Amino acid sequence: MARLGKVLQSYLVALLLGSVVALTSGSALADSAAAEPLRVGIYTNYPVVFEKAGLPTGFHLELLKAVAKNEGWLLQYQFSGSLKNVLDGLRAGSIDLGLGLIPTADRREYLDFTSVKNALVSGQLFVMPERGDIRSMNDLDGKDVALINQDGIGQNFVEICAQLKIAPRVTAVNSYEELVEAVASRVVAGGLFTSLQGQQFAKLYQLHPTPIVLKAREVQYAVAKGKHAAVITALDHYLHTWKATDNSVYHALEQEFYGDPPNQPVEWSKRQILGAVSLCLLLLAFGVVLGNFLAADAANTSPRAGRGHIRQVLIFIVAITIGFWVMDSLVAWLLFNADLQLTLLQWTVTQVPAENLYIRAMLFLVCCVFGIYIIRYIGRSEKVLNALIMRLRGFEQLADNARDMVYRMALPSGRYEFVSRAATEILGYSPAEFYGRPLLIKELVHRDWHERFSRQWQELLSGNTPPYFEFQVVTKGGETRWINQRTTLYFDKSGTPVAVEGIITDITAQKLAAQGP
Repeated sequence: MARLGKVLQSYLVALLLGSVVALTSGSALADSAAAEPLRVGIYTNYPVVFEKAGLPTGFHLELLKAVAKNEGWLLQYQFSGSLKNVLDGLRAGSIDLGLGLIPTADRREYLDFTSVKNALVSGQLFVMPERGDIRSMNDLDGKDVALINQDGIGQNFVEICAQLKIAPRVTAVNSYEELVEAVASRVVAGGLFTSLQGQQFAKLYQLHPTPIVLKAREVQYAVAKGKHAAVITALDHYLHTWKATDNSVYHALEQEFYGDPPNQPVEWSKRQILGAVSLCLLLLAFGVVLGNFLAADAANTSPRAGRGHIRQVLIFIVAITIGFWVMDSLVAWLLFNADLQLTLLQWTVTQVPAENLYIRAMLFLVCCVFGIYIIRYIGRSEKVLNALIMRLRGFEQLADNARDMVYRMALPSGRYEFVSRAATEILGYSPAEFYGRPLLIKELVHRDWHERFSRQWQELLSGNTPPYFEFQVVTKGGETRWINQRTTLYFDKSGTPVAVEGIITDITAQKLAAQGP
């Protein structure tokens, strides 16, 4: 019995040890299953994700490593080689997490993105140094341009070309290595790189950056739609926390990979907006006051005239500013609304991008300054015009008070431009009648003088005229009179007579006295 008791005791101890081992093994297997690696797609998108010395790195990847360390994730890198392969892998489920992806509308249909703004990439066209003929988007019409297949910046480039009615021949390649090879071998006229990636290749392959730069776009982490929600939530949490913390790993990596922080969209507070509006109103008031002062000083006009000028220039400034504001909003809404999905009213009033506000504010200030100089110019012009009018009035008064008829006639039309009031006394016709009847003097010539007058008229049109010419005319009342006409010709730059000025004197009394009784 004692021996049987010992056997049972040994059996119970073995059973207990086996249970412990089984429980321990089960726990280890469960932990092993829980530590399933997170498969991360690796491709080249400098500086967000790329390979350096055969090892993956980049701003997004190093941030992911820091989050994975805190969360206990196991990362497994899938070297996909191209953006297209990463997107295909996310669709197929062979990749769990993508880095540096632009959240376009079509990608949102099958991907979930992080929401915290963290990095920007902008597209830029690079060419070989000899391609100095490419300076703007219009220069790309009919030329070969290479871009990355399924790249968000490339899609944006194609959309802009379509909107501008530009038709480059687009070639899609799978990697930046293929892209730089196409440009360096002159297969294409230019290649669309991210700006920083292009700068890296420019040092190695002598690529030349062009002024064609596309608007910076956000890049985010992405997972297959409806999967790995905890990963997206954790990434957003760490991004939000680290961005708000000085000297965090986010800012350290930002400095390492970007040098200076990337240009993030500026979010204006209500106080800043109120300050900007107040400043614009203050500058507008300053411009109006200064313009009024300059106008009054330069033109020496009445206050009422000065206010009229200010009102006109103010209407000009407001109309130009509002017109440009609406036009800029409409263009931005048509070109860049695919991702933001804002209404035209939001683009115009409530959610105007900071760079658009800056451009509009600068145009407003330019219009204010331009308006000041318009007022000043108007004032000075009025001063000169008033002086000229006073001189003309003095000349008209002098001519009208003279006993001789003074006139100016355009050539060859014979249209009278000025006739003094003495015409009524000498010829019986008022100045208004002369203005309405070109070459009226020809109708008044006595029939005995028609042939000679015609010869003198042809000489006049050819640029020859005697110092004076005496002939007989028949006045409106039917009286025959002798007149003496002294003329001066005016010529244009080619030597063609364009006007004649003359003084007509009634010499009937002198002629009758010379003939005797």
